[in-house]
Amino acid sequence: MPTTGRNIDALDGLRGCAVLLVVLLHVLQYQVGRAAFLRGTIGGWSVLGSGVELFFVLSGFLLFLPYARAAFLDRDPPSVQKFFQRRAFRILPAYWASLAIFVLVLLPLHDAPLGVPSSSGITNVGLHVILAQNLLKSYFEGINPVYWTMAVEVQFYIVLPIIASVVVSKIRRGRSSAAIAVFAGIGICSILAYAVSLSLHRLGGGFERFVQVPAMVQYLPVFGVGMVASLAYVAATDGPWVGRDLRAKGKAVGLGGLLLLGLLVGLNQAELYHWRYGYIITDQMAGLAYGAILLGVVLGWRSWQRGLKSGWLRFFGMISYSLYIWNLVAIQRFVLPQVDRYVHGGVAIVLLGLVASLVVLVPISLVSYLAFERPFIAARRSHHE
Repeated sequence: MPTTGRNIDALDGLRGCAVLLVVLLHVLQYQVGRAAFLRGTIGGWSVLGSGVELFFVLSGFLLFLPYARAAFLDRDPPSVQKFFQRRAFRILPAYWASLAIFVLVLLPLHDAPLGVPSSSGITNVGLHVILAQNLLKSYFEGINPVYWTMAVEVQFYIVLPIIASVVVSKIRRGRSSAAIAVFAGIGICSILAYAVSLSLHRLGGGFERFVQVPAMVQYLPVFGVGMVASLAYVAATDGPWVGRDLRAKGKAVGLGGLLLLGLLVGLNQAELYHWRYGYIITDQMAGLAYGAILLGVVLGWRSWQRGLKSGWLRFFGMISYSLYIWNLVAIQRFVLPQVDRYVHGGVAIVLLGLVASLVVLVPISLVSYLAFERPFIAARRSHHE
């Protein structure tokens, strides 16, 4: 498979697709009250929010690659200390810089989000600094609504080395089926935790202060799909499946992922998420769909690889983290209110809103990337070497 350094080129483009899905979702969410055609299809286009699941699948895939290679190629797994150092270099500078700007500059200009007594309160800010805001309902979206996903990502980092040590050990002992059972167990435990959480909330006693289920537990199976895809990729390119012609199977898996994503659109339109376990089922379906699509990209469809390796998609992939951080607030508090002054309803308001959002967001995200991401990516690589 083609690579650039340690990265698979096409996955940069896939990351770009993920962030563009989220940006489009936030544009449509703002415009839904102004465009009648959006209101009747809200269930279907809300699947754009699964761009978050695509991010999580990509994260599980890429972060698990060294462990997958350790399992199949008898290499030493990454040092836990170096793993945490590298992730801190990658995630925290841009996050903390944006958090400081929100708390010190932007939030004083606006009212606190609904349900948060003080967006700049010490508890709210403190929980955000340590990325634990997703544990309490009052602060789940207390400063920047997209921050909850960073908390989930970092909490995933905490458990990844533990999961990896179990999986690597079982594969090295020739118990690959047991390793896969670990991931199946994660999915089952996630659903059970969700069920227990719902039951505790019905009992009361203070549990209602917490989110229904810790988001990391809810999304851990989605990360797990990425990890399984990582194992399959390494097995096919460097491991026991080398020499087998798996391209046809990779194409079939990729197409299956697209079909599953199409099914998810239909289920969303039918409002499956209103069912008690609807959200967790749609989350895991999205994870499976994107995991299959990812394998279709890296093992099957060369045409998909070429498309995803296009310069503009890889550019959006490069700035995707900063673009994700800034998109919602910039779009819904600054850009789209200005668009509303000139266009009222119809398809035009959506198209103009999307174009205007990207015109504003791309420079902001590029500056954020150059100032708070790229220097630390270089430092991380230097530290690794």
